[in-house]
Amino acid sequence: LKNAWINDQVLNLCEKRGVYILFETQNHSRVKMTQVGVTTWEGNPFNRRNGGWMTSGAQYWTDSRVKPYSEKRLAYLIGRHADSPAIQSLNFMSELDMAESRSVWQAARKFTADQLRFIKAMDPYAHVVSNHMCHFNVDFSFYRMAEIEFIQSNAYIQLQGLPIEQPYTVRQFAKSFDDYAKPVLITEYAGHWTGDPAYKMERDTFGGLWGGVASRLSGTPLSWWWNFQYGE
Repeated sequence: LKNAWINDQVLNLCEKRGVYILFETQNHSRVKMTQVGVTTWEGNPFNRRNGGWMTSGAQYWTDSRVKPYSEKRLAYLIGRHADSPAIQSLNFMSELDMAESRSVWQAARKFTADQLRFIKAMDPYAHVVSNHMCHFNVDFSFYRMAEIEFIQSNAYIQLQGLPIEQPYTVRQFAKSFDDYAKPVLITEYAGHWTGDPAYKMERDTFGGLWGGVASRLSGTPLSWWWNFQYGE
């Protein structure tokens, strides 16, 4: 409940400041086995070490026992938060393709689509729904699913064959979706995903914004580096 309370505070502040949120219902690290910490697979209650029944994060996508728990959690989040006017959309999981899903990709796709339909059915405020991908070009057919109502992914420099210059990265990303009749957003960008010197990050942040204005996107790119924007 502590995290739900934190969500409340963030949403209240966004309402006051006129900020809109792509509300992710969970982070991919919850089922990513190569990361450590209480917010990752290491602390997941489904993990056998924590009293659950799973020995692998990939089982999240294939074990029928997960769905009822997932839907109870989603119903709680929708009941508690969905009335906030600060929510732009409801999204199932961040960086789906990073969540121990590659080996069971079709199952992960199906599970995600099922959960997005559940969110849509439960949400009395009819928010648009979508799901975030880390690598934009892993599976272009994913974005054609009816449950993906707008496209969102990352456009860091040199990610998945993107150029080294940020404006061109944004441009190439946008052109990849020219034949999709859906809104397209870049929801992470600004230099290299591992970080850059401050001067380069500043250049790439502004370059990406201008690249977004000059490309066929549905909004300017969203920087991942909030600590750089507000700290430095």
